[in-house]
Amino acid sequence: MAYRFLEPKIETDQPGGPRPNLAQPDVYTTVALAPDTCRQMARAVLQAHGAGQSWESPTRYAPGHSSPWDINGRFRSSRNLKTDLPGLDSAFDALDRHALQAFPLLGLDVRHSVPRRISDQCIFYGAGDHLGDHADDSDSFQDDHGRTVWTVIKPQRHLVGVLWLTTQTADGAGEMEFAGGELRFNSLVDEATGQPMAVPPTAGKLVVFPATAWFRHEVLPVRAGTRITVTRWWEVVPREASAGTG
Repeated sequence: MAYRFLEPKIETDQPGGPRPNLAQPDVYTTVALAPDTCRQMARAVLQAHGAGQSWESPTRYAPGHSSPWDINGRFRSSRNLKTDLPGLDSAFDALDRHALQAFPLLGLDVRHSVPRRISDQCIFYGAGDHLGDHADDSDSFQDDHGRTVWTVIKPQRHLVGVLWLTTQTADGAGEMEFAGGELRFNSLVDEATGQPMAVPPTAGKLVVFPATAWFRHEVLPVRAGTRITVTRWWEVVPREASAGTG
């Protein structure tokens, strides 16, 4: 399939990361880990969640905020867990290994720039959980003409990677499966149909993409089962400033 961007309206006076390579409207995906490896990590997450070691995922929107992406009055519904659970380092290592592969999306040269780790999350989605349309480096508001305007609030977030530990199936009936829960990019649409790009989640698959509003995205509601992901954000820095890069 061939995709094109729907250009977002971004406040020009805000600092931000490198501008995406608009000649390449795509995201980087690959299968990076074996299913058995993901199954072991997912079991550690399920055990921690069952022991009460998860907490409500934070949201940048204050109580009372409303948006067309709300479900049951909530923009986001999921649970976070510690990122140092047994085995999760393998998932984050895989994200680091593949982060450089996404550099062409930013028009960057790997000879001169490297990704520096900013932060991590481990996220648990159960039945009914979702995440509304957003950009990882920005907040949004409606202007006087009803248009969505994006304003950068996390300027160090240049690149984001997501790796799935469980697999999407039709019914989500298995222990390590879920139904629904696709990752959908609402600013990347099919040239023929106009439909947004959707990435079907599979255990061991990862996706890396720029954190800007050009790649705004959502997690569709999980209909059944458990969707488990690990996420890492990077800042892109010159190689000479890369001491401590993770």
